[in-house]
Amino acid sequence: MAQVVHPARAKASGVFYEQDGDGVVHIHLARRARRALDRVLRRQAYIEGDEAAAIARAMAAIAEVFGPFGVEILVRVTAGELGEGVAVFHDLPHERVDWSPYPGMPARSAKETCLSELLLLGIGGFMGEPYGVASEGDRLINELIPSRADIDRLTGNGSRRRLGLHYENAAPKHLVSGRDYSPKALLLTGVSEQIEGGPTTPVAIAARAVARLSLEDQRILREPCAMIRVPERWRGEVAAAEVGPVPVVFGPSGREHVVAAFYGDLTRPLQPAAAEAVERLAEALDDVAIPLKVTPGSLVYLANGPVLHGRSDFLPELDDDGRARRWLQRVFLAGRVDELRGVDGPHQRVFDLARTARA
Repeated sequence: MAQVVHPARAKASGVFYEQDGDGVVHIHLARRARRALDRVLRRQAYIEGDEAAAIARAMAAIAEVFGPFGVEILVRVTAGELGEGVAVFHDLPHERVDWSPYPGMPARSAKETCLSELLLLGIGGFMGEPYGVASEGDRLINELIPSRADIDRLTGNGSRRRLGLHYENAAPKHLVSGRDYSPKALLLTGVSEQIEGGPTTPVAIAARAVARLSLEDQRILREPCAMIRVPERWRGEVAAAEVGPVPVVFGPSGREHVVAAFYGDLTRPLQPAAAEAVERLAEALDDVAIPLKVTPGSLVYLANGPVLHGRSDFLPELDDDGRARRWLQRVFLAGRVDELRGVDGPHQRVFDLARTARA
């Protein structure tokens, strides 16, 4: 780990960071900061349909505990001034949760507080605009829980098949001309953990993978070279099964974004040379990937495009009623949520993007 920057300011706020050799920023809370955050957030509630108020209250709690130096860390990570698009928060307050909800039941049926949701919204509010997509569920916060029904599906709720590295919602980035329906970033946190045999969340910094490619491969990937299929959960809801041709690599040298998904049939190169370049890019991403564990008490920030993410395959631990040991929550972050205004949805910050694309 690198040395802590501004140690006096870190000591005053109770928040400090280190950056490792893989480009990951690790943000830690001192014990007193963790206890203070726990006290204030346990008193708050997250109510669907009142997302703006919940975000404002959670952000106020984060600002109070983190102080100016802690908030500055969030701003600098988001701006790309600190790290390379991956940040892991450690030592966050969390409650003891052993099992996910019974299938079909709400999150609050399996835990006493809204602590995990409020951490996502409070930290996320400083790093983007939290929002949800109706095809992921009608809540602003997504529940990522393995199930028997999804066990072999290539989705966040699947398990036995490896979910390859990918840009979140690659096709929706291009689905409607002039509108980008993909998230700028996402946040993940653990609610309950499958300790034995649980999966990792590999993440890969795009620029580090692109730097391993030949200049010719980079040239091919920067041109319209592939078709991108819509996510499995969108199929049947939009008219276009795939979009393109589109480039796979964007951005200036050393700060590249990769917009593709390297699993299933989501990325279809159009020529043999493009197929070879895409294959070499996928291999390079796997080579630089870092396996992270998203556990209770931790939260992971991923810039979408500068960083790709996936999920290793695993055998889920399920009880007789179908409850899972592993339970993650996620929220999408937009650069400007007002760009989604006019899109219908079940709540203030949950948008039916598939319906809008279909129209």
